[in-house]
Amino acid sequence: MNAQVLHLGSDGRLTPADAQLAANVRSMFEMAKLEHGGMRALQQRMDAAYYDNEIANNPMNRERADRCDGIHVGERADAFGEANGLHIAKDLEYVHARALEEKTQPLNFFKFFRTGDGIPAGARTHTVRRFFTQGEAKFYAGAGSNVPTVSLTQAEEEFPVRHIVTSFETNVFELMSSGYAGVQEEQRKVRGARKVMDRFLNGVGWNGDAAANYYGVLSYPYLAKKSAATPFDGTAASGDDVLAELNAGANYAMEESGGTMMPNRCLTSIRVRNYLMQTQRSTASDKTIGQLFIEQNETINAIESARELRDVGGTGIDGILFYNDDKDSVCHETAGGVQMLPVQAHQFSSVRFMYMSSGGIVMRDAGNNLLLLVKAN
Repeated sequence: MNAQVLHLGSDGRLTPADAQLAANVRSMFEMAKLEHGGMRALQQRMDAAYYDNEIANNPMNRERADRCDGIHVGERADAFGEANGLHIAKDLEYVHARALEEKTQPLNFFKFFRTGDGIPAGARTHTVRRFFTQGEAKFYAGAGSNVPTVSLTQAEEEFPVRHIVTSFETNVFELMSSGYAGVQEEQRKVRGARKVMDRFLNGVGWNGDAAANYYGVLSYPYLAKKSAATPFDGTAASGDDVLAELNAGANYAMEESGGTMMPNRCLTSIRVRNYLMQTQRSTASDKTIGQLFIEQNETINAIESARELRDVGGTGIDGILFYNDDKDSVCHETAGGVQMLPVQAHQFSSVRFMYMSSGGIVMRDAGNNLLLLVKAN
């Protein structure tokens, strides 16, 4: 472009021709600026496209991008596909309000034997006393003859009181969680502690504990014991032999005491009872051994079962207990019921201790009772 000279008029302004020239020059300059900026923007866009293409075609970058996409899809709550149903897993589940409790074996010690009048709390021992009368009488033989006298004596036996203990722990935060879940944790633990103490007492109530000098029903020192010569396992020569053994056991106390002592209950293991009540006396009889035994006995009207009498004489040797169910014959002497001590807390945890006291089994009239050991397996 050739150089142009602009002329000013007498009023200091450009002449019309020069003003038009200046406007044209300004317009050309602006267009040049725009063209330069556009080229630069176009070049930037091309560079960016090239960079994006290089990034996209890089295998490592593609793998990283796929992995990131997978993470986002897994975390997003709205990432379910159209194939998903309306309801989630627990929507259609019904939970019964009543929760099942653990099934445990029956505790027959509490079912079959009576409880005493109670030993006061704090007593360390309890004592049973018995009076004995001695003397004689005779016909009067006249003045000066000797007149016999009567004397009175007394004997006693002492038994220890033992304490059965257990405990359970709770935590403040666990209790809050249990409350939120609707689980009565502390109440259930109290019931659980009571169950384990009852289960322990059932065991020692039957079998005693020699180390603790604690008498049970089967370990009582004055309980008479006999062994049956006839097996009660189905191998006996005849049902009459089994019936004779049963009658001998039931009659033992009465015969030995001259009618002073007498049992009124017959208790045996589950398998022995089943054998007696389900085995016919003979092929010619329509009655079982057990039915005939009950018919022939004056005071015993049933054969009852307790699982605790299984294997009491060793493996395969079960027991048949003939006893009188009054308090003087077999009695569990208690010393108060279950007691719970105050909470002992440490920081956010606490412990509850529970106990109950027992004086063991006492058989004041042990002569009413007999344990007959029989081969059952």
